[in-house]
Amino acid sequence: MTVAEMIRETRTSRHMTQEEYGDKFGVTRQTVSSWENDKSIPDLEMLILICNTYHISLDVLLNEDAKYVNRMDVLKKAIRWMKKILIPLAALCVVLMALGFTRYLITINETREFRTRAEEAGFSFENKIWVKREGNSTFKLPNQVMPFWRNEFYNSILSGSTILGDEPCSLYLNYEDDVYTFLLRYGLEHSIEGSVDARGNVSYEKLSVDTEAFVQKNEKEMQDIIKKMVYYYNVAYNIGQ
Repeated sequence: MTVAEMIRETRTSRHMTQEEYGDKFGVTRQTVSSWENDKSIPDLEMLILICNTYHISLDVLLNEDAKYVNRMDVLKKAIRWMKKILIPLAALCVVLMALGFTRYLITINETREFRTRAEEAGFSFENKIWVKREGNSTFKLPNQVMPFWRNEFYNSILSGSTILGDEPCSLYLNYEDDVYTFLLRYGLEHSIEGSVDARGNVSYEKLSVDTEAFVQKNEKEMQDIIKKMVYYYNVAYNIGQ
């Protein structure tokens, strides 16, 4: 007699429905039907309970149903394998969650500190950007939010506008590899590129006749505003602190 046959025989011989049989052992009607049709098997603890209830020898039953024994053996091996996989996997998930939460806190903190430093440099938040005005000059910082998996902002830039001589100018300052690079635009098509080293020395890329004349005429004011932008950049982005 197989386990499936035993379950069907103990139920039908007592004129019980599958639902009544299931209620007796705390399972659903569908589970009883699945047992009887050999689509699933009761676990060993449930099988012992059924055998004890109806005074059936478990040893004899298992000797007669090698298929059940094999399926239980496969199930045990699968459970052991799953434990070997799931325990390290669960530990890895916990570690990743902890790292993710830590990174989230760092992201929030870096974003908050950027805003604090911008305020300390005299910037105010207007129309979703940070703005500072000094005389005829205006300086702007993006509303920075630290990306989740990066240790730096995507667009670490400082822009500005001013008037040099009688020319409206726009300026852009960036920092990379310990060197500040700037771009100054004026007029319709004139631009001046250059850099500022760690000692504050300003140098220019190759100048045209027009741009060289512009630099010579406005060099002091131009370098003053570039160095001022370097200072604000350092404060806002925590360079050299």
